[in-house]
Amino acid sequence: MEVEIRIVSASYRQSDVAVELFGRTQSGESVTALYFGFRPYFDVVEPDEDYLKKIQNDEEFLKMEDKKLWIRGRYENVKRIYIRSPWKVPEYREKCPFEVLAADIPFHHRFIYDFDLGSCVKITGEEISDKEPSFTTDLVIRAEKIENVTDFNPNLKVLSFDVENEINRENVEDYGRILVIGYSISFQGKVTTGSLSGDEQNILHGFIDLIRSEDPDVITGYNIDGYDIPVIKKRMDQYGIKMEIGRDGSVPRRIMNQFWRVHGRLISDTWWSVKRILHPKHESLDYVSNLLLGQGKDNIDRLRIEEEWKTRKDEVIAYCIKDADLTLRIFDKLMVLNRLMYMSSVTKLPLDDVANVGTSNY
Repeated sequence: MEVEIRIVSASYRQSDVAVELFGRTQSGESVTALYFGFRPYFDVVEPDEDYLKKIQNDEEFLKMEDKKLWIRGRYENVKRIYIRSPWKVPEYREKCPFEVLAADIPFHHRFIYDFDLGSCVKITGEEISDKEPSFTTDLVIRAEKIENVTDFNPNLKVLSFDVENEINRENVEDYGRILVIGYSISFQGKVTTGSLSGDEQNILHGFIDLIRSEDPDVITGYNIDGYDIPVIKKRMDQYGIKMEIGRDGSVPRRIMNQFWRVHGRLISDTWWSVKRILHPKHESLDYVSNLLLGQGKDNIDRLRIEEEWKTRKDEVIAYCIKDADLTLRIFDKLMVLNRLMYMSSVTKLPLDDVANVGTSNY
């Protein structure tokens, strides 16, 4: 089969070393493409025979090739060394006594560069959705061929969420019990809102189920980087629940204490977009929503949330849903995805790499 997608995210899985390309088609299908057989490598400049013998006896070693590369104004003899595990390339770079090249490039970037891929591609291969139940996308394809196509901007599914939780006044970093998670989902011109409340463990499992069933390309919220995601993660950790919201069942990772990354989805904090694009006088959701939408937050006292929950539970739930929806509308108003798709086309990188430009994704 053949499908054309805009690449939202690229990564790899460790179990059998497959490059993962995640995206959405013009008609609205979410797609995972798995490419097998691409191996990690690094180039060693002028290695001696002792090093080559040692590396060939290493259990990670696969093969080596002779290369001549233009380095500092002249051609140098280089050995290209292929190993089994992408995550071990930095380790081999550090312990190599010779100059090492091509070892600092994230594996999914190496794949994109070597295949000269752009932001939109045609995948040719065999559908294996029934053999890969951990993936949440409509289609899972074992890719045999990947080639560039003319760029297009599909309608991506965006999920915005907001958390209301009790406040531990003795230790604000020890987040209190989650009371409700409100959400708003936009896809193909339709917006769906809702909430998760009740027993906290059910809320947490419900959040994972919501992400996996709705399969959004983008997850957003207002200051989710610094608050909502840490709250959910902390509360899940207390119950031993894994936040398996990646399109391949993976959990989010905090990268260099700057942003969250999860396989297959873009986590894009609307608060950061407001700061970068709008530079408002005040950065609160109430101020920004009034400024852009002519509508502010509901009248709930967040500092007395426990009392508000006891006396005005339905209003707190509505307040939480509205915060998620206002955020979604601000995200759309700022045309965040249009900006990212334009930059993705220029740089030939997936949307999540463009959104988090300037930081390492290894």
